[in-house]
Amino acid sequence: MPEIKIASFEVIPFVNFNKQEHPKNEMDSPFLRWAINQLYNRVKGTLKHQELLTDVFHNHDEKTQQTIVRYPLIQFIARENRFFITCLNEGCDAMKALAEYFDNPVVIDKELFISFVKEPPVTLDIQVHSDMHRYWLTNYLPFNSDTYPQYQKARLLTEKIELLTGQLYKHIVKDFGKHLGLNLEGIKIEIADVDSFTRGCVQLPVNKRKRDYQPFDIVFEANANLPEDICLGIGKAYGYGLLKFEL
Repeated sequence: MPEIKIASFEVIPFVNFNKQEHPKNEMDSPFLRWAINQLYNRVKGTLKHQELLTDVFHNHDEKTQQTIVRYPLIQFIARENRFFITCLNEGCDAMKALAEYFDNPVVIDKELFISFVKEPPVTLDIQVHSDMHRYWLTNYLPFNSDTYPQYQKARLLTEKIELLTGQLYKHIVKDFGKHLGLNLEGIKIEIADVDSFTRGCVQLPVNKRKRDYQPFDIVFEANANLPEDICLGIGKAYGYGLLKFEL
């Protein structure tokens, strides 16, 4: 079973070198992604010279501008007025090189500075086994424009749970697992709790247009040791579907 490397960076925003607190209500995960890509654009030639995989910062082919379909190796997360970047595999190396190139704090524009707090990467062996583990998935966006009508037509709670379970299986096995070379076939997933079936939709930019998606907080069990702080589902590059251990 292939191993994966995962690392986390906390990003702390300031308005000046005196570390005056930045108005955090103006920052969200798309803004965080924009700030990091401002830094990347300054040094992309240097990073490419180091033979790093640099399209992990934006997930677009830099020649054709086409979206690269894969599980994002750098994910931008805003939660509880704190800002984090989760990196996997080649994303760890690219983000480490970017953060080390600049002194802390680094200037983004005339008003914004950011500082990085790095945690060392860990290597994990992700496996399907007999023991069930309990997870908490926050602001999970399981349905796209093709699958959401099926959910809307579901009359019974059991039907809705079945659809949610199917989407969760797809996002763990066919998205996260497949793109990272992990064989998670045979995983068992059981949903234990859902916060609400009627939450209002959130908007995400898709192909330069904003689309509505219904979010869920889900507690589920699975017979696999999934890593904490990765994101699953639609909008995972922006921190939706954040996975935590449920205690």
